[in-house]
Amino acid sequence: MKKTIIFAVTILLSILCLFSCADGDGAPEGMQLAQGSDEIGYYFYVPEEWVVSNFGDIGAAYASKVDSSSVSFVETKVPEVSADEGISLLTRRASATAKYFKDSMAEFPLGYKSQFDGESVSFGNAEHAFKFVFDYEKSDDSQGSTEEEVKVHKFRCMQILVYFEDRFGIFTFTSHNENMSSDEKVQFEYYQDKWQAMIDNFKFVKKAADTEAPDERIEDEDGYLLSSDKTVSGISLYLPKEFKLEFSSGMIAASLPDGSNLTVSKATATGVTVNDYWNYRKSELEALFGEVTVLSRNPEDDKNTAGIPVELEGTKYAFLYEYTYNALGEKYHVYQVLAVAGSNGFVFTYTAKEANYSLHLNTIDKILKKVDF
Repeated sequence: MKKTIIFAVTILLSILCLFSCADGDGAPEGMQLAQGSDEIGYYFYVPEEWVVSNFGDIGAAYASKVDSSSVSFVETKVPEVSADEGISLLTRRASATAKYFKDSMAEFPLGYKSQFDGESVSFGNAEHAFKFVFDYEKSDDSQGSTEEEVKVHKFRCMQILVYFEDRFGIFTFTSHNENMSSDEKVQFEYYQDKWQAMIDNFKFVKKAADTEAPDERIEDEDGYLLSSDKTVSGISLYLPKEFKLEFSSGMIAASLPDGSNLTVSKATATGVTVNDYWNYRKSELEALFGEVTVLSRNPEDDKNTAGIPVELEGTKYAFLYEYTYNALGEKYHVYQVLAVAGSNGFVFTYTAKEANYSLHLNTIDKILKKVDF
């Protein structure tokens, strides 16, 4: 899983949604719980004013809609560490981590310049942690069509690779290496107190025993299970039993054994058209993954960006957007529906590797038709 390190640099993915943290989650003052429980084995806190954008087992957050500074944490497979007991465990882990980082970044598509390479640092209650900081640039061709008009943005990324017992994780903070909020400091340095607080307050715990509680969800006539609380999420969503419900609150996420997943959330932007909302989300995806190929387009739209109208009972209108992008050497296919019901907007996103995409499409359509708004 070496490519996890690259994926962590661009972790926001296609789902950007607002979570609220529950009372009593142990968050330090001025912070909120992004992701954490005794079951997953850690507690990851972020600034209380940031937008949490978790996806499955990846904890993530970003600063705001106008500032793409972001942070994430993900556990992954432990790198192969030498078994030579004549060398300290710290030294062996440092060597393994440096190789892991170097091998991973060989595939980083934008090129980079290292600032720190494997400095041993403290990270919450982790046993060992090693910091890597690098700079890279990305062109923004949305600002103009000629070479002179294209603006190049500078970024700085810090990754801390951490060990706790027999576990391993990657903490990533990425921000602009340009002056934005301060004339004296680039944005990365401007947020130093923020990212340092996230590092200091990270807490690993021993994972609680995974005891599966009986499934008491309501079952409909087709055997689909009610997987949301309408008073919280705004909808009643029914899922087939083969879907694993990852979490269900303001956002609902479920996955299939092959990694395909469905997420449902309320739209975060208000006062804009569906098409404006789509263009905003598309620009975010392009900033993260590069080219986004839109497959389903409305032939009546001369800009060729609007989605295809679809009928969903209980909605004022709904539009389908189908697109692909590449990440970690894989092609991902997305089937996304933006719907408006009452005064609320909803985003339904089915994502799968290209090879698996068509396998579940009929089921996704059936799920959508069962939604009670």
